[in-house]
Amino acid sequence: MTDFSKFNKLYPNSIKVGVDVRPPSIVRTGMKRLDYGILRIGGLPLGRIVEVAGRPSAGKSSFAMNFVASAQKQGYSCAWVDVEGDSYTTAWAKGIGADVDNLTMLNVSGLTGDKIIDMIQALIVLSDPPINVIVLDSIANIRAEEQTAVTVSEQTMHTNMARAKLLTEFFQSLFGGFRVKGKDSTIYKLNEFPTCFIAINHLKDTFAGNYAKADSIGGDAGKFAACIRLFFERLGKDKEDPNLSRVKIHCEKNKLAPPFGNGEFLFNLEQCTFEEDFKFLLDSAVAKGLVTTTGGGRYTIGEEKFHGVEAFKERCLKDDEFYTKMVESAFGAIHDS
Repeated sequence: MTDFSKFNKLYPNSIKVGVDVRPPSIVRTGMKRLDYGILRIGGLPLGRIVEVAGRPSAGKSSFAMNFVASAQKQGYSCAWVDVEGDSYTTAWAKGIGADVDNLTMLNVSGLTGDKIIDMIQALIVLSDPPINVIVLDSIANIRAEEQTAVTVSEQTMHTNMARAKLLTEFFQSLFGGFRVKGKDSTIYKLNEFPTCFIAINHLKDTFAGNYAKADSIGGDAGKFAACIRLFFERLGKDKEDPNLSRVKIHCEKNKLAPPFGNGEFLFNLEQCTFEEDFKFLLDSAVAKGLVTTTGGGRYTIGEEKFHGVEAFKERCLKDDEFYTKMVESAFGAIHDS
């Protein structure tokens, strides 16, 4: 076995051999196929950064509020940092199912990026008990002090780069270590707290020569720092129900399970909630051999028989254990904390 005695004299307590590193605690999103089929760990992790990216009107903020509502039902405390100034209304949050009376709101629109970052870091450290879910909506609206000091026509590449530098330092500090103003010189890290930090980011099309590519308005800092990155893509309205829109969710990065999973979900345009596509789930279960069919909409699971997708949907919604088992078996979850 390698002798680290000389190394330990220079860098005490730096090396640990045979350490059992346990996965972080998981908060369910309320979307079983996302939890077990795409993320494959049962939800989103505490003590980590999650980036939710996509073009405008893809369902990013609605997803974040749906997650807040689900987290509150599980007993977790939540906070919403409204950088845009209009990303939150009480009626919208209540309609999704969030407990607005127990949701911490920070309206920081108009503040410089430095002050917003200081407030977020203080919220992580000074909240007692800790806030379990913090949603930042959105990275794209955070502006560096250099940008606010000049008019739009006076902005240069230097002022725009100031924001990129600010955001890079912010995300690096969450894991590299940060200090809180007005407190002692202790260095804190996000993974020391039971807090899931969700950063919403917008994409825009930029042109390189004759080609257009999607580029993050808030820069790539969140992409690199995130433990999980979810990309939302709106596909258009559902053919059968005009009140539903189809949204595809790609898991572009996952440090806790195999990445690159994706799936389509039904987005209710009136309620701003995500719904399971039970026909897709049933077809996947048939393809895996979990469910047998004799045609004509007749299905068999073990000794249980049912007719049609609606009967399967009703069975899943009545029995949460059965629903979870079907999703896990059809898509292959890794673990559930």
